Amino acid sequence: MFSHAQYKIIALPKYFTEQNQWDKLVGLYKEFRLLSLQDSPRFFSSSYAKEIAFQKEVWEERLRNPLAVTFVAISAPPGLDGTLDSSDLEQLLSRDWLGNILLLGPIDDTGEKVSGAKSPWESLNSQKSETGGATTNLHYHINATFVVPSARGIKLGKALLEAALSLGDNTGIATGKNVRFSLVVDDDNPYARKVYRDAGFEDVQKEMFWQEPRGPEAETTKAKGDISLVQRTAVTMERWSHPNYSSMNPDKAHT
Repeated sequence: MFSHAQYKIIALPKYFTEQNQWDKLVGLYKEFRLLSLQDSPRFFSSSYAKEIAFQKEVWEERLRNPLAVTFVAISAPPGLDGTLDSSDLEQLLSRDWLGNILLLGPIDDTGEKVSGAKSPWESLNSQKSETGGATTNLHYHINATFVVPSARGIKLGKALLEAALSLGDNTGIATGKNVRFSLVVDDDNPYARKVYRDAGFEDVQKEMFWQEPRGPEAETTKAKGDISLVQRTAVTMERWSHPNYSSMNPDKAHT
């Protein structure tokens, strides 16, 4: 079991000078993502079977995407104080990864509700950064939150969420724009929904759709020779922040 003093959160860099360091980072990133899909398959729209087949280029594109930032919590060595940054290569590449969260954006805020039936990467690839655009709102989407079993119960998920929200909030302040954060969570995942509500998120949409079985239910259908899809109920949650939004919607603003 870990305590708060035993982990640090870092935003993954988008490049390394040394190719061998970059290759190791890509490998760790891939390994941790696949671990999350194996450990908690029901709570992800993607699957281990799908992503294990990804070529190295896919993982590299995700890491280098200018509209995507992955925050990782790593086990902190004894005596380490302060906040790690991308220059702490040795620690990032050698310490255990305990959790991660993905922040996508900022993208053009069309006001459209995010669907749990569609990969957020698909939507992201068709968008452009809007920090300098004419729109008054920025949109960030939070995805792929995961904490390893041994690090659960110490509010690490909350800490990762706060890191992602802080980056988005600061961008809003720097550009003078309102920020809309969105995420999709399973209806039957009360713990995660509470964490998001405590951070200021509100339910805005409930969606039912069909997808391939995940986890134990997948093994059952395979054993029966059944290729039927299973129904999933997902809840879209949103959080707004920025003084501009506060003046327009004082009852819903979060800072």
